Amino acid sequence: MALEKMIEVLGQVDFFQSFSKDQINLVAFVSDFRQVKEGELLITEGDVAEGAFILVSGRLATEHEGAKHAGPIVDLPGALIGDMALLAETPRGASMRALTDCEVVFVPRTHFKKLIQTYPELGEMMSAHIRQSLSRYVGNLTSVRAKLKSG
Repeated sequence: MALEKMIEVLGQVDFFQSFSKDQINLVAFVSDFRQVKEGELLITEGDVAEGAFILVSGRLATEHEGAKHAGPIVDLPGALIGDMALLAETPRGASMRALTDCEVVFVPRTHFKKLIQTYPELGEMMSAHIRQSLSRYVGNLTSVRAKLKSG
């Protein structure tokens, strides 16, 4: 993928909206474009995360080991997947399988952390973004728990 296209993709991601043009260019320069074929795993539950993904095209389904049903589907171009991995070396909480052929951009943690060291304000923005993500996640868990109890 050409650098210009990578910059365009990053510009569509909510999280990167507040980055300067130079900061987005730096992220684009260290990121990889990847293709995932239908049925392949993009992320495997329990693996140590090395970075985050941005969905360019296609549909992904979340899978949890031992779950009876697939989890949420991600099909919105520009969706940031695994954002916590940009800051911490953590195990993946779920697997993600391609429901169709997909295109993604991989943003490696090592390079992203160097960017945060250079631009500390990005670390603050990332922290706020992760707090919002965790709040939504906890809200979703609470909703699922309530449905299970009532059903």
